[in-house]
Amino acid sequence: MIHPKLFVTDLDGTLLEDDHFTVSERNRAAMKALRAQGIKLCACTGRVLCVLPKAVEELEFDYAITSNGGSCIDLKTGEHIFTAYLPERLARQAWEYIEPTNCLTEWFVKDDILMDRERWLQWPARLKAPWHREYLGGGKGIVVDDIHEFFDQGVPGLEKISVFDCPKDMRERVIDPLLATGEFEISTSLGINFEISHILADKGSALKTLCRHMGISPEEAIAFGDGGNDVKLMDAAGTAVAMGNAVPALKERADVITKRNSEDGVAVYLEENVLK
Repeated sequence: MIHPKLFVTDLDGTLLEDDHFTVSERNRAAMKALRAQGIKLCACTGRVLCVLPKAVEELEFDYAITSNGGSCIDLKTGEHIFTAYLPERLARQAWEYIEPTNCLTEWFVKDDILMDRERWLQWPARLKAPWHREYLGGGKGIVVDDIHEFFDQGVPGLEKISVFDCPKDMRERVIDPLLATGEFEISTSLGINFEISHILADKGSALKTLCRHMGISPEEAIAFGDGGNDVKLMDAAGTAVAMGNAVPALKERADVITKRNSEDGVAVYLEENVLK
């Protein structure tokens, strides 16, 4: 048995079922059992705060690392423990490369999502999965006529830029030039998108900051994940658990591989190794 003080889990493809909204009864029971043992719970996700699933509140999670490490929030007090916002200069620089691609683009800003009107009107036709349309285009965002209006306000609280429906040469046209500046962190979580953040924003760095805030070592944290944006989280945590449906790169970095998210992989591992 292992005895972590902090449980950290990705959401989509990890704790959540394949509908991207539901936590199974078995996983819910495991979360309650962790709390009963005094273990703190942290959701660690690419999502912004306003689109966290209701289960995070229902299961009384203590902390949330949002936007791939763009922010770390104490869910009990509302305190932002850590932020790594993109400044206006970097936002404009990223947009210079993104705009010509005609990609669908979201701007994750603290508790909101901004979308420019022209691209927002294209969401239903260009995003095929019903859950994806509901999550990304279902009224969660703020639509602006011109994203330059946001730039002119100084892009306050910009945690990340999420880019969907990308051309095949996206890496050559956008990703590689931005990475070459040394000022951006770029990852993927859904397999169909790219997420652009400040170089200081990643799940691993956010976990380390949270642990310092709690007065514990990252070695006392157990982390679960499935996507490319979870690699640095795996590297930072004392115990790293990859889902059975995780990408190969994550499985290579993990200490152990559990069952798939659709098979209650989080609960399966916890029942066997953590819960008394």
